[in-house]
Amino acid sequence: MPETDLPEGDMPQNESTEAGGTEKMGDLFCLLYYHMADEVVSRWGEEGREAVARAIRRFGEARGKKMRQRHLDQGLPINIKTLFTNKDRPGDSRFSRELDRLDEEARISRTLRCPFFERWRELGGVDLARIYCEEVHEAMWETYDPRIVVEQPKIKTRGDDYCSFRVLWDETAADDDGGGCT
Repeated sequence: MPETDLPEGDMPQNESTEAGGTEKMGDLFCLLYYHMADEVVSRWGEEGREAVARAIRRFGEARGKKMRQRHLDQGLPINIKTLFTNKDRPGDSRFSRELDRLDEEARISRTLRCPFFERWRELGGVDLARIYCEEVHEAMWETYDPRIVVEQPKIKTRGDDYCSFRVLWDETAADDDGGGCT
């Protein structure tokens, strides 16, 4: 019988019809990361921890490169505002942030609620999550453009009450393609 003939409430659920599909994917990502990182670190100790950090850094770099190329292909200016207003994934409504500044040269914000942190805490994996948090943002954003400097003075996985991000444009850093902050 076609889906439209199903009784109310019996509609098969998928990402397009189920509320919270993006959030569920975020939870699955957290679960996958936790189990992979836990296995690698449990088996190989500090060497495994370093391998996880390298892998997350490479993941961030790949995302940064891909976002930059997509923005160039779309004719968008390469700057901090473009980076944060044209992301590579849909937003998760469970995040709670305070944004102090967002323009071409800076994004200064605090993440007060992070559902990824919450999932990792529930799993007992905050220490493993710290690897992710300390590696991915800097790698992604600084790869997007080498003039971007990332500061993370506070991170929930380090025991802070919130995550603090200062993403700044540094004109003294080299730009490999001359695109600039336009």
